[in-house]
This record gives sequence, C-alpha cells and structure tokens, in this order.
Amino acid sequence: MTFTFTSPLSSCPECGRRLVVYKTVTRKVRTTNGEFTAVHRMMTCRFHRKIIRPDALDSLVSPYCTYSNEVMIIRFTARFDISP
Repeated sequence: MTFTFTSPLSSCPECGRRLVVYKTVTRKVRTTNGEFTAVHRMMTCRFHRKIIRPDALDSLVSPYCTYSNEVMIIRFTARFDISP
C-alpha cells in the first residue's frame, strides 16, 4: 500500500507564487497493522528557495525512523514495564 504525503499549500505563503516539487523521498514504514510505503513530496518556492514539508508524515513517523511512533511507544512501555 502506498500513501503520498504532500503539502496542502499550492502557492508560497510569502509571495503567492506557485510551488514546485523540490524532492520526493520514498520510505517503508512499519506500523502495528502492517507495512506501507510513504511517498514524501517536499515543495519549494523558486523565488524564496524556502522548502515546505508536509507535517502529516512527521506526526506518524519520526524523521529517519522505519517504525511508526505508535510502535515505538508500545515497545518502550513493554520494555520498561510502564502502563500507558
């Protein structure tokens, strides 16, 4: 299963110019329900050179991690015997 994460903005918040794709990164993410492929599409303003990242993927998975935040919390609580 593949999910694409992109910014909801289509124009630069500072100047109003159209945003273009800066970089596309594909990651495998493992959750408690299985595995999915996340396509992370970063946008940029050609005038300001400001990179705009989508926040939705960062709320699910920390940067440079393979496992979702929910898996990390479950494993942490199980390892140190902490009740959620």
